[in-house]
Amino acid sequence: MKTICILLGLQLGPPEADTPVGSSVEPTAATTAGSEDPSQAASESDLDMSSDVADAPPDPAAEQSEPLAAPPPEPPPDEPAAPPASKPTPTRKSLRDGPYHLDLRVQTDFPVAVGARLNAEFPHRMMLSTAVGTLPGSYVDVINAVVVAADGYDDATADVIRSALASSLVWRTHIGWRPLSRRGWYFEGGYGLVTLGGGITGQEAIVLLTGGTDPGGGGGGGMGGGSAALNYDVRSTLHMLDVETGWRWLLWHDRIVLNAAVGFAGTVAAKTTMEPKDTTALTDTAALQALAKEGEDYLDDIYTSYVFTPVVTVGVGYRFF
Repeated sequence: MKTICILLGLQLGPPEADTPVGSSVEPTAATTAGSEDPSQAASESDLDMSSDVADAPPDPAAEQSEPLAAPPPEPPPDEPAAPPASKPTPTRKSLRDGPYHLDLRVQTDFPVAVGARLNAEFPHRMMLSTAVGTLPGSYVDVINAVVVAADGYDDATADVIRSALASSLVWRTHIGWRPLSRRGWYFEGGYGLVTLGGGITGQEAIVLLTGGTDPGGGGGGGMGGGSAALNYDVRSTLHMLDVETGWRWLLWHDRIVLNAAVGFAGTVAAKTTMEPKDTTALTDTAALQALAKEGEDYLDDIYTSYVFTPVVTVGVGYRFF
């Protein structure tokens, strides 16, 4: 108690008088006690406070105010495995593309020919074609019927022509152009060569060709009765010009080619030869030669005067490239 009072007296008492310079003041126990090291005092105070805090009960509010630890992240749900990358499908090059194409077709050019046609296309859609075929007898009958109906010649002449055209070979070659790159319309023109073969039999046909001239001299005695000498082999060659315009379709992956066209063909020149089949019984070769010449001229005139016809073309084929 006494010590406490001394401490309080020291803190609350009057200030000490100034000590004269040069005088010495003996330190007292109270002064020594008051002048202890401040850091030591602070340490003791901290120890006392920490012990008090440790003895105090935990504060629920303080516990709640402390941040809670974040829960561990949940693993992502299982995702389906990505399908394996598929190889890109190569794009098929269309047969419409490119500057070069080659087609092979079977077609009919009514009433000129039935046969096969090879068609090639080049840069700028220029076209070149060639066709080989034959002239069917039914087509010859159609031509004869049209000419007879138009009073070009009579039925007797039609029979002679039909006999002279028993066999045939038709070759046509064209150049053309397809103006539109994505359309099938085209037009072309060219040259046709027609070779015909057959025979003229019977005295009536020869009389018809020569305008009534009988190489047998009336009864035909000068030619061994005349009937055998009136059998002739006939060969004719026709030179024709023709034009056509039409449309072409590409089907089934551009491999199948269909075409349809209309045109016109006409004979510009013809050459016919007539030769007797048997000359052993002939006695008048000069008359025979005159008869053959008249027959050749007559048939050439028929070809160049009446073999002009519209042409309808229909064909189907295969495109190679």
